[in-house]
Amino acid sequence: EDGPKAIAEWKALRERLRTLGGSTQAVALLNLRQDAGFLATTAGSLPFVLQNPDVFADLSLTFDDLSKTVDEFVTVPFLRNF
Repeated sequence: EDGPKAIAEWKALRERLRTLGGSTQAVALLNLRQDAGFLATTAGSLPFVLQNPDVFADLSLTFDDLSKTVDEFVTVPFLRNF
């Protein structure tokens, strides 16, 4: 009964964590240098940020308790205890 729901929740959580993981790359963009070296600092993160511009909204979650993100997606008891 909870099997299909658990699978859907797991996939949704996994996708959300993938986006949050990319948010940590965006942190590099916040550490902009004021010299020509800023290109080296930001170049690696730029492709991800261009494809996922919402990562800046997730930055606070990057440094927050992961359980808040899990609570947002997971309700099936088996997954919550996993």
